[in-house]
Parts: sequence; structure tokens; C-alpha cells
Amino acid sequence: MKAETAKRYKGVLIMIVSVLALSLMDGIGKVQSGVYPEFQILFLRTLPIVLLALLAIFLERKKIQNILHVNPHCLYLQSLRGIAWAASGCFFYFAFAKGNLTYVYILSFLHPIFGQIFSYFWLRRPAKKYTYIPLTIMFAGVIVGAQGSSEIKDYSVLLLAVIAAFFFSLEFILAEEIQEKHPEINDKATLFYSSIIGLFIFIAIAFIAAPLFKANEYWVTPTSFDFGLIFLQGFFGGLGNLGIIIALRYAESRIIAPWDYMILFFGVIIDFVWFGHQPNLHSIVSGLVIISGGLWLLGNDIKNTTT
Repeated sequence: MKAETAKRYKGVLIMIVSVLALSLMDGIGKVQSGVYPEFQILFLRTLPIVLLALLAIFLERKKIQNILHVNPHCLYLQSLRGIAWAASGCFFYFAFAKGNLTYVYILSFLHPIFGQIFSYFWLRRPAKKYTYIPLTIMFAGVIVGAQGSSEIKDYSVLLLAVIAAFFFSLEFILAEEIQEKHPEINDKATLFYSSIIGLFIFIAIAFIAAPLFKANEYWVTPTSFDFGLIFLQGFFGGLGNLGIIIALRYAESRIIAPWDYMILFFGVIIDFVWFGHQPNLHSIVSGLVIISGGLWLLGNDIKNTTT
């Protein structure tokens, strides 16, 4: 049981590091929003994620075709996860372009609730009774943080963030189903399939759909410095997404997903350091409440597993 507990803690630690990497990607993306077309950024920053996944696969020192080989059902799940991955990244990026990181993160923290719903209807796994109170506490923290934001009346940001949370939770569930039903599938292969499907989606939008609606505004050649920042976005995005997939090897999504709330603290710091947005009392209280609920949830799960 001690080994199982240590395994869960390791999963949580990997998740926190992954969340930090994703928050850095979001911060850099917000810096460049409005300078370059949105789908150009999404396309360019997905390229390093694909390359990072291939590099990770290559470092396994196994034949790439053996790692990437999947059966039709697994390919179906990988395709669904790739679509969800692209959708969540897209909606998050548009939300960050319109609102500050902290506010968007607070609104997106509904994803553990969506995760419980998906877990019940998709995986046929009913929620544990001991998760109700911690999740309610964490949800209350979301409400406190949202009420304290000056952007609460911007319903477009609210809608974009909630939709992003919906697809983000679907990512978790599909990754968990892939690992449960196809444990032979390599973690790096899952990231590769998600990112390559997302890349094709962004290519179709950036180079086919966008020109039809935006004429000559669909592409702006980036400077060398800006291209480096875009590449850095992809690097952090690749690390974050790969870390989440690996974390699910150590703990179930109901334990891992709530720790995405740590991104609130990282968002507050990035908002303050990079964009000059000072955190208010509501944001601080919200973060403390959310993390308290997450610790309670993890403790309850370990206690019930042990007994």
C-alpha cells in the first residue's frame, strides 16, 4: 500500500510540473496574441510538440513502427483525443487573447466536474462518495475567484473558457481509456497521435479555411525572435502534455485532474510579472480554497484505497 501511495504522489508531482509548463506556454501565447493570426500561432507551436514526441519515441531505442503501431479501436480513441486536444488548445488560446490568465484559469476549473460526468457516462465508472465534498469545495473556490474578477461580465471569455474545460476533461478521459484498454501503447505515441491530428486540423484551418474569410490576414511572417518564442510555446506545450499522459500512469484522472488547479497560482504570478495584473483578495482566497479541496480529495482517495 505504501508503494501505491508513493505512486500516487509521484503522479501528482508530475502533474504539477506539467501544469507549470502549460502555464508558461499560455503566458507566451498571450504575449503574441493580436500580433499574429491565432491559427498561425496554433499551427506553428504544434510543430515542436510533434517533433518532441518523435524525439521522445526515438530515445526509447525501439523501432518507431513498433511504438506507433495501434489497432483500429485504439486509433479511433487516439483520433478522438487528438480532436479534443486541438479543440481545448484552440478555445483556451482564444480565451487568453481576450481575458487575463487568472480569470480564464478560474473559469476553466470546471473541468473536474466535467471529468466526473465523462467518467460516469463514458467509462461507466460512478463517482466515489468521498469526492463529493472536496469537489464542491473546489467549485466554491472557482465561484469566489470568478466573482472577484473585473472581467466577470465578459460572457465571451466565460463561454470560451468553459468550452475549453469541457474538451480538456475529455482529453483526460480518453487518455485514461487508452491506457486501460490498450496498456501496450507507449505514452509518447499518445502525444504524437494527439499532436499530429491537431497539426492537421490547424493546417486545414490556417491554410484553407482562414484564407477564405480573412483574405491576406491569415499569415504574418514572424521575426526570428518571435519564431523562437513560438517554438518555446510548443516546447513547453509538449512537456506539459507528455507529463499529463505520464502522470495518468501513476494515478487515476479523478486524482490527477484536480491538481490542474495549481495553474491558478502560476497564472497569478505570470499575470503580475508579465502583464502587471495584480491579484486581488478573491483570487488569493480562491486559490487557497481550491488547493485545500484538492488536498482533501487526494487524502480521501489514499485513505479509502488503503482501507
